[in-house]
Amino acid sequence: MCRCRGWYVGDGVDHCGPPEERHEEPRLNAHIPRRGGQPCGHHVCDVNAECMPSPSGGSECVCKAGYHGNGVSCESLTDEEEEVPRTQAPDETIAGYHGNGISCESLTDEEEEAPRTQAPDETIGKVCRAHEECSEHGSCTYSRTLGYYHCTCTEPYVGNGVECTLKEQQEREREEQQGCDRLRNCDQNAQCVYDSHNRVYRCECYEGFAGDGKTCVQIHAGGRPWEGPQGAPGG
Repeated sequence: MCRCRGWYVGDGVDHCGPPEERHEEPRLNAHIPRRGGQPCGHHVCDVNAECMPSPSGGSECVCKAGYHGNGVSCESLTDEEEEVPRTQAPDETIAGYHGNGISCESLTDEEEEAPRTQAPDETIGKVCRAHEECSEHGSCTYSRTLGYYHCTCTEPYVGNGVECTLKEQQEREREEQQGCDRLRNCDQNAQCVYDSHNRVYRCECYEGFAGDGKTCVQIHAGGRPWEGPQGAPGG
């Protein structure tokens, strides 16, 4: 019986040659370590990570509290890192970390103690994990400045992301809360008085005028607001 020499392969009669290389088809996510985590977009999250909505509208893996990494691979923090005191905001569940969600790093003591910069009319909402946790007029959005997901209101609504109101309505409510002692918005025929029941200053029309205090019109002798020139009620 004829055999090919050495490591050559063939029938030993008509053909002997080097073995052909086997080319395997690339597998989806073959480069990503599978560690029993949940599927998330084109990745499989680490068992110590969760799939969260990304700013682009897709999804991405984010390490859980007590772990750091890129979400696909998460490592436990050392005891020294976990014992660092961290300031936790109200309703904040993941604190002490910053990053883009794929890569999370522990904050330093200086960063922890530094006050967060907040733009005018911007209210930091509660930390969230899904859009359903926010208002119907809001969404769960990732903040690169804060380093975590939180509820925000969508235009033209404003608020903390959980409670969202139209901007015009919020401005009216803000005026009512501040009072006329600060806003100086009473009509020239009104005075600013303190409402002890509501504990706020409000505008009140002078005697002989009617209105909400911000707008006052003169009343004629019949008790109805006078629509003619002021100073000549009743014609």
